[in-house]
Amino acid sequence: MHRNRQHLNPIAFPTHSARTKPPAPNYDPSWAFLACATATTQREKGVPLMPSTCFLLRPPRHAQLWLAEQDAIAEGQAKKVEVTLPKRMTINPSEGEGLVGCSPADLACEAVSSAPGTGCPEASKIGEVQFSTPLLSEEARGSLYVATPHDNPFDSLIALYLVARIPERGILVKQAGKVQADPLTGQLTTTFDNLPQIPFNRFRLHFRKGGRAPLVTPPVCGTYDIVARFSPWSATNPDNPVPSEVVTRTSTFEVERGVNGGICPSAGLPPFHPGLSAGTINNVAGQYAPFNLRLTREDGEQEFTHFSVKLPPGVLGKLAGIPFCSDV
Repeated sequence: MHRNRQHLNPIAFPTHSARTKPPAPNYDPSWAFLACATATTQREKGVPLMPSTCFLLRPPRHAQLWLAEQDAIAEGQAKKVEVTLPKRMTINPSEGEGLVGCSPADLACEAVSSAPGTGCPEASKIGEVQFSTPLLSEEARGSLYVATPHDNPFDSLIALYLVARIPERGILVKQAGKVQADPLTGQLTTTFDNLPQIPFNRFRLHFRKGGRAPLVTPPVCGTYDIVARFSPWSATNPDNPVPSEVVTRTSTFEVERGVNGGICPSAGLPPFHPGLSAGTINNVAGQYAPFNLRLTREDGEQEFTHFSVKLPPGVLGKLAGIPFCSDV
């Protein structure tokens, strides 16, 4: 069954309407819980997108009940999921090295049997996803990609594409997610809307590790909440549910140590001790030579907001033959 959602044209699972009654108007997935785990409990750069792995689980009995009992009423499915990360958790600048965006044309090339890199570039991949449904014995697996800034369904600076497949069934799911930063606090919220109306009993999202992980931990030790809000298709108005129809789930994690396992930073501003290394490769007077400049900061220090560089007298730049930037 093909459905057009946000111009992504995902292929959704069939719904067994002949076996189910309409969803209950009160969406209360008490069966579900959000469990998130981090790769480390210390403050450092390069921690995987916090959390490094998230599970949304549904106990098997509830997932299978409506399939096994003819008169059972199926639990309503989530139309929109919003996940808000803790304040002071920031995007990792080191992720930008080598990162490219997945364009709408790239996403359109994603097919059930396409090889990695055929559609979204591998350099845009930041995580992996897998989920299972009681309707099928196979598990869907796929990847999470960064969309091209301002060339995505939301025209936003940051957006995500989730692409998952069950090749044995010919099933392909594509879903766009919008990432917004609070203009005052910078707190990040990711929203996936118009989700397929299918039951599931396990959803796992695992983000890339290492120095080029998408986010970094908060700058001070403490307990932090990850909050997920679920809006159901069974709401009176699914596009604008009332607060009583939205279900909230919370998962917490702790930052217990400082950088490299050291003591916890103080609650004030992090230290700021930037480093500078600059010079020419050829030090002969009056000759052309490449000029290199390197700015550095240590893990746990404040990020750069801007910088300026003043060259010494006599060091000149040759602009002849250099074209203007076409992107400005």
